[in-house]
Amino acid sequence: MSPKVLKHANYRKLYIAAFTSELGLFVSETALLLHVFDLSGEKKSVLGLSRLSFLIFLIAGNLMGGILGAKNNRKHILMFCEFIRIPILALILFTQNPYFIILLSSLKSFFSGIFNPNRQTLVNEIVPMEDIEKANGLFGMTNATLMVIGPLFGAFLYTHLGGVKEIILFDLSTYMLGIYLLSKIRYNVAFEAPLSKFVRLRDFQDTFRQVKNRHDLRALFFNSATAGLCIGILIPLLIPFTKEVLGQGKEQYGLLMGLFGIGGMIGGLSSKKMRDLIGAGRILLLTLGLECVCYILFSLNTNFYIATAIFFVWGILVFNRITNQLNYLSKSVETNNLPKMISLLDLSFTVPSMLGAIFLIFFADRFQVDKIFLTTAIFFFVLIAIRWRSSSTKILLKGPIEQVTRDIQS
Repeated sequence: MSPKVLKHANYRKLYIAAFTSELGLFVSETALLLHVFDLSGEKKSVLGLSRLSFLIFLIAGNLMGGILGAKNNRKHILMFCEFIRIPILALILFTQNPYFIILLSSLKSFFSGIFNPNRQTLVNEIVPMEDIEKANGLFGMTNATLMVIGPLFGAFLYTHLGGVKEIILFDLSTYMLGIYLLSKIRYNVAFEAPLSKFVRLRDFQDTFRQVKNRHDLRALFFNSATAGLCIGILIPLLIPFTKEVLGQGKEQYGLLMGLFGIGGMIGGLSSKKMRDLIGAGRILLLTLGLECVCYILFSLNTNFYIATAIFFVWGILVFNRITNQLNYLSKSVETNNLPKMISLLDLSFTVPSMLGAIFLIFFADRFQVDKIFLTTAIFFFVLIAIRWRSSSTKILLKGPIEQVTRDIQS
């Protein structure tokens, strides 16, 4: 992957618009989570409610985004999402009710759910086919970078500013910049239709059918769901694991997440080279298997420095897999069906993550955190092992059977 892909004017505008919006989102979400925690009197249950509400609204947004993106001008959808998030975010400035803030933050995540699959599909319309992998890799690397700097800046600014006012104003400015840049994108639009009003399950029928009939996509989606379930159990318990098992504090937790993000940057940057070296299907299975190994080693380890090394490698593997999943779909799914396919891929990870979070609500306080991690890691391994010799996995190993062509204008 090379930043030279930014030579394409349309992609450059989209990239800057998405980067600034995501930066504001990562910073403000961290600050709002701390703000809600303080306003609630430091109730841990409120944090759990916030996470669950976020995932539910994000899933709904992904569903809506897939349908709208298949029927409408994707640039207009992105601009609409930027517009509508401005008043939602601004309302937070006028309330001190933690539950209302959770609702507003969740509404914001709903439109982020609409935004993301359509942004990813728009990449395939404005970037030449030979540069799509580079474009996907740059977005993957950027998301990993934001995972590092967003939470760090959010926590730092909230602590030193003593509130969220300035942070929200910064986030609002990123949406305004995004609207301006998106409005400057010019390309040939295949259709112009009014926004659809409703999302219906039958609108996904063709996409479900394509996943069902293509063994390679079935394997890809199953693997994404497996990772989503197990990582959904990992992330909420990472803070107590750092304290109880590794014997460290919040700063060390931040370092763990930072190294994961740095590893993710490397994973995104190296995704194309690794795919070329190993193969489009093989790299997806290899990274998933090594993620399972990292999970087991992390669960058994009690040394903080070894844990940071494992988490760093884990970040490389996760973002390499995520980027190559997008590349796989970009090469083998037609444009009009791609936003729905990306939405389903997001859902295949997010829904199991939500189930993992619900599981923790009932069982996290009953068992030691390292035992939960190890049990989850073993479960992860068993699921992968069972599927390894399936026909769908064997076909995925061979890579995309056919590649689509796209009519783009850079």
